[in-house]
Amino acid sequence: STARSKVSIMIERVEGGRLNLTDLGRLAGESAIEIETLLRAVDCLRRLRPEEVTDPGLIALAQTSVELDDLSIPVNKKSTQKEPQHWAEQLLRQGISRTILGFIQRSSSQAIQAVTRSKKAAVCLYYISGIAMSEIENAVSQFGGGFGGSAGPIMAVTERTCDVLPTIARAAELLHPGLQLGDRASRLIFRLAYGIQGPAVDLARYAERTLDRADYRRLCDARMTERDRLTAAEDATLLPLLANHQRKLAALRAAVTKWGHARPVRPAVPLAPYEA
Repeated sequence: STARSKVSIMIERVEGGRLNLTDLGRLAGESAIEIETLLRAVDCLRRLRPEEVTDPGLIALAQTSVELDDLSIPVNKKSTQKEPQHWAEQLLRQGISRTILGFIQRSSSQAIQAVTRSKKAAVCLYYISGIAMSEIENAVSQFGGGFGGSAGPIMAVTERTCDVLPTIARAAELLHPGLQLGDRASRLIFRLAYGIQGPAVDLARYAERTLDRADYRRLCDARMTERDRLTAAEDATLLPLLANHQRKLAALRAAVTKWGHARPVRPAVPLAPYEA
């Protein structure tokens, strides 16, 4: 019955006995992620209310994917209480639905897998929170487990999360008509790719990697991410926020200029009902 249920997610029988792909089936065929990843996500998303499909919730759900399960992140296997409880509590504090947290546990083949999934979700949330990489490393290695002070596993997790998020977000839209995640998901993926806070996204779309994560963090802390404020700011104000690098200042000025010349995105005008 479980196998039949999985098939029904992807294929439906229509008039005349023909079999057609469902919208989720088409999504599975068009995306580059594993079909099992989509099936797992659907299993959880069906149980959620639309308001539970938050950005942190999508990040947490992405960790149940085949792709993320294939990535390792060190945990202390001897810590059977403290570490598992800590990461679950951290996700709960982010407002992630208990349904998602329960699914992380229920769909894990071993207790250690549930811990690593929760830890990876927390790593992603740390990465877009504006916390320095050294502090993130301290946070994720606090229970031991041989993390080694390397940012490699952190970057691998955030990059792979970017890969699976678009399909999971689209599945959420299909299962919850009226839920529009396009802009939200795009913004979240951008933040994960650059490791930046929300206020820095618009600037980063133009400055890109001419500024590094620490630069964006300092600009956010100084509330220097709006175009008008950056345009009006003196060099003496901006330079300390860019580690006193003249090259970065020039890149920032160029990005702000480009930003100013960009055409504003206007909502499409709806087609009015036809009148004779």
